Amino acid sequence: MLQANKATVLTDFNLESLSIQFLEIDYFILVFSRVTRVASLLAGFASAALMQAAGSPGGHRLLQLLHILATGGALCFMLLVLLLSTLCSMWGPGLALRGSGPSSVAAAVKAMDQAQQTTLRLFNLGLFCFVVSSSVSALLFQSALCCCILIILYFFIGFEISSSSKDIKQQLLPRALASGEIKGNPLAQSAAAAAAAEEAAAAAADSCCPSDSFQCLGSSSSSSSSSYFQSRSSTVETIKFIKCPAVQTPQQQQPYAAATTQQNQRFPSLQQQQQQQPYLQQQHQQSFSLHEPNYQHQQLHHQQQLQQQQQQQQEEEEEILGDFASSAYTSIARGLSLFLGLEGEETGDT
Repeated sequence: MLQANKATVLTDFNLESLSIQFLEIDYFILVFSRVTRVASLLAGFASAALMQAAGSPGGHRLLQLLHILATGGALCFMLLVLLLSTLCSMWGPGLALRGSGPSSVAAAVKAMDQAQQTTLRLFNLGLFCFVVSSSVSALLFQSALCCCILIILYFFIGFEISSSSKDIKQQLLPRALASGEIKGNPLAQSAAAAAAAEEAAAAAADSCCPSDSFQCLGSSSSSSSSSYFQSRSSTVETIKFIKCPAVQTPQQQQPYAAATTQQNQRFPSLQQQQQQQPYLQQQHQQSFSLHEPNYQHQQLHHQQQLQQQQQQQQEEEEEILGDFASSAYTSIARGLSLFLGLEGEETGDT
């Protein structure tokens, strides 16, 4: 029965530690899915801009080369982001679920963490190339006034994106990241510490042999006897110098009694307070013991409220970001549809 209980305790402990690490895997999958959506949208825009570069007017070789390089760089970086995100989302949970042991979960978390950092760097590079490509395409295909307006707008948007991303990173990303991996076995470590303590106690008990025990007892008895005689002689010497107080007569005690009665008459409340002080202390202790559970319950309730407020703030921020992304997507799609419709009308008129 004891072995079965030990096995169940160890199994529950391992399962709980693995469930904590699977929360990290779910977080990485969420990050990869969000990055994949935006990267696929930007990759589509970059491919359309690359096709449009074939009909650019001649005479601007440097601008055409810069446009092709920036557009191709944006497309390549976004495709790399899509590839890494898709592979990690597929193979990371598979390694954690079908690996050889608990160490496979830690290996999957470590690999997905490194891939996430690489993916975010590539996404930032692709976004920069996309902004540069849009600015160069405005120089190639638009008039001077429209070109100036678009370039100013692109640079303003790029500056806002960089500053807002930096602020969000400083506010939301912690400085020290905690991992869900539990290193070592705490139960085995505690058992080893207990065994080491028992061995040390046994070694200390075995260090004194039976032949030495008599010597230890003799030395202790001799030391105790010598200390006894020394203390006795010292007490005798001190008694010689101590003078006992003389016995006071009733006449000598009368002034002291009168003074005490006068003090009690002047300060009757002081004596009452001294008498009531133990009772007040008991009442204070009882009231504190009664109110202590309520205080602990209030603290727990306050902590739960703080956690709920933090969760609500995070959900609101995610909703705001999602609404912003959806509105940006719809506005871009409408602009493209209008632009393509205008091009179709121009080709029909020609």
